[in-house]
Amino acid sequence: MQVAVKTFRRFVPFPSPPHDTSVSEDTDDVSWIGMASWDHHPSDGNSEDLKQNLRQSEEAREELARQLEEETRLKDLFQARVSQLESKLQDHEKRLRSLESKMATLPEEPQPQQVVDVTEDLVGQGQGEYEDSQGSDIREVKAGESSKFGLDPATIHGKLETQVDMDKGKILIKYNGDQEVVNTVGRFVGKSHTALGDVLISGGRMYWEVDVRKSNHYRTGVVSKTVKRDKWIGDTKKSWCIRNNDGEVSARHNYVDSGLRLVRNPPVIGVLLDYDSAKVQFFDADSGKHLQTYDVDVTEPLRPAFQVNEGCVVVNSAVFPAKMEELLSAMDAAGKFNILFLQ
Repeated sequence: MQVAVKTFRRFVPFPSPPHDTSVSEDTDDVSWIGMASWDHHPSDGNSEDLKQNLRQSEEAREELARQLEEETRLKDLFQARVSQLESKLQDHEKRLRSLESKMATLPEEPQPQQVVDVTEDLVGQGQGEYEDSQGSDIREVKAGESSKFGLDPATIHGKLETQVDMDKGKILIKYNGDQEVVNTVGRFVGKSHTALGDVLISGGRMYWEVDVRKSNHYRTGVVSKTVKRDKWIGDTKKSWCIRNNDGEVSARHNYVDSGLRLVRNPPVIGVLLDYDSAKVQFFDADSGKHLQTYDVDVTEPLRPAFQVNEGCVVVNSAVFPAKMEELLSAMDAAGKFNILFLQ
């Protein structure tokens, strides 16, 4: 029996029996071995470790499943976005091909020089047609004639509102940015919010005043008969003016500003045009201060010009100082205006 026990322990190592336990030869009792095998269990510490490992594995599995679900969702979103962009790209390509097809059927654009020539021809033709058909409205003024004038309606920019009182020689010109514009041949266009007097000055002297107290953005002076209708007064060789650019007053001709030494901005601008002497002179009509004198081109008639980009101005063409003739006779042989005739 001892040999059998030794053989069994070789396959299943069990703890040694207690010292007070012996194997009976008579009964072949091996119950102590069975008792030992049933009593051998893992310790409580090992059981907790297994449970913890099991929980961690389950948590890891759940996290991986969540990540897989999120990646799948993002993949679906990405594929949907790609499909959307591909659809938009196809639409734009179709539109581009359609536009290219339409462009191929259009005539070639004229060169810039051709456009300028056509515009100048239209302005010249339109002005000539207006003068021929409306000659009674446009007066040619020479020496000794009345200085009162109104406005030429064919030139008034569409953004200007005007009122004329010929009896008093008064003209109100107001800028209205909300007013609809209908462009016609001979009318000022674009940002040149201008109107011309209804007179062509071709001789003698003429004087008028412009009350500018209600405008902080104006230009007033004289222009040649054929001045371009899309240009600002003072921005061509055929225009001379005093301008107020947001509170800064200066004289201007052919894009060149001449600074004025002013203690205050003039509330009323006096304009004296001597056609025979080919000069225009500007004054502060309120103080009599001389502002600027320009030599003017008298190869064609000149016209009073008024540009209002903000507020309003009032023109008075019925003023002619009582001492004007006396003061003008004091001019020197060169025709210089060196007298403050309003003092």
